[in-house]
Amino acid sequence: MNTITAKLYLLFLVLVCGSFVTSICGEENNITASGSGEFLFFRQEGAFSPFKFVELSIKEDGYVVTTFDRGNTDKGEIRFYLNEYELEMIKTLVRTVDFFEQTDKGNKSAIDLGQSTLRVSLEEKKRELIFGARQELEPLTSCLRKIIHQGVVLSDLKNKGDVYSALGSVSNYLASAKVLQPEVLQEPLEKFVENSNDRQKLLWGIETLSWIMTPEEWMGFLSKELSDPKETRKALLLEALSSHPFTGNIPPIHRDMLCPLFLANLRSEYHDWSKFSKEKQQAYSQIIKFLGERRYTVAMPILLELYMEEIAGNVKPISWLDHALPQMGEKVIKPLETLLDNQNPIVRGSATRLLGDILAMNPDFPIYKPISEKEQESILKTLRTTVRPKIQKLAENDSSSLVRDLAQSSLKQIDEGWRNK
Repeated sequence: MNTITAKLYLLFLVLVCGSFVTSICGEENNITASGSGEFLFFRQEGAFSPFKFVELSIKEDGYVVTTFDRGNTDKGEIRFYLNEYELEMIKTLVRTVDFFEQTDKGNKSAIDLGQSTLRVSLEEKKRELIFGARQELEPLTSCLRKIIHQGVVLSDLKNKGDVYSALGSVSNYLASAKVLQPEVLQEPLEKFVENSNDRQKLLWGIETLSWIMTPEEWMGFLSKELSDPKETRKALLLEALSSHPFTGNIPPIHRDMLCPLFLANLRSEYHDWSKFSKEKQQAYSQIIKFLGERRYTVAMPILLELYMEEIAGNVKPISWLDHALPQMGEKVIKPLETLLDNQNPIVRGSATRLLGDILAMNPDFPIYKPISEKEQESILKTLRTTVRPKIQKLAENDSSSLVRDLAQSSLKQIDEGWRNK
């Protein structure tokens, strides 16, 4: 390569690399600066607000700066972008409230609502209004408050770890001010969850993510968190995720995704139950309860295997296992029926008792998946026509008095039908 060619090649590399670096730096700086002109400015101050003032600036290209001041040193400033549709939506609201034709005179109110300043530049028109209360400007001002609240929530989440405010800003189950772009909370929430061991705050953070992420993304994120090699953290997460009211406070479709997530973890570890720490046993016992009440029958073979291990004395009694199996309803009848012929009287007696317990439970008790009337009729028919004759023989002829007593109790339950109907 001659000297001139080498110099040209070097210049080319410099230009390409420089362009690449400029591109990266440009992306980083987009969030901190904008050369675009002002589209909208909104400020609120005074009244009974916890803030000395809150302020919003929106540029023509969608660049947003929200600023707030709670007094002392509690101040914040957050920058982000509105996309083209969100920007167009605000422009439409400006037209909807007929902003440029509003009177200059502010509305009076019986209470002090402070002072608001709203300035808009749109379609070669520019106008500023200063007012106390003006219902005519709704829903525009409501939308602007969402954007301001978004800035406050983001700031408090990043700087204070305030996940509860973030939860209130997106949850459909909590009455609280909402944010315009829930997705901007995702990254800081993920980082918070990844680094926190505070059970309550973890649940708030994960619950908030359930209102932002798709069910599949959410399950994938939790699966990644559960791969943490630290056993104490995994046990903490498993127990927390299967607890109430958390499971009742997330969207139903996300709650459904917990079943395969829990089963995957249980399947990979249940053979080592006797080696689990106390905390881990408690966590998986809570999961067993959850899977039973969800009537997640895919988990039934593992639950039955654990039950047999418990009966054999290979593991200590497992909490909620007796509760979970009858919840499976019709699907559990055949596997339990086969155990009625087992040589071990403890196995025969336990199977007999569990079959009766199917009818002893309230069919509406599996809160998230109650047993329909049609299935109730089918269960009762199967127990009376197929299972009852076998239990009758056990009640009359079994060599174990314990089995005979349990069989008599089960027969009574089958004859009575659904106790809680």
